[in-house]
Amino acid sequence: MQALGKVAANPEFQAQMKQQFTEMDYLDGPQWQERLKQDDGRLRQIWASTPWVE
Repeated sequence: MQALGKVAANPEFQAQMKQQFTEMDYLDGPQWQERLKQDDGRLRQIWASTPWVE
């Protein structure tokens, strides 16, 4: 994980991502897990109120 953080912090890499119109939002392991929990809860609420119907 430290290697990914170093790459994400590299100004050249950031410039390449910007040039490709790629948004960067690097999160380490615990931060990523927290983001997933939050997204899961939010998406479950959306699903409960507007489920897909086939």
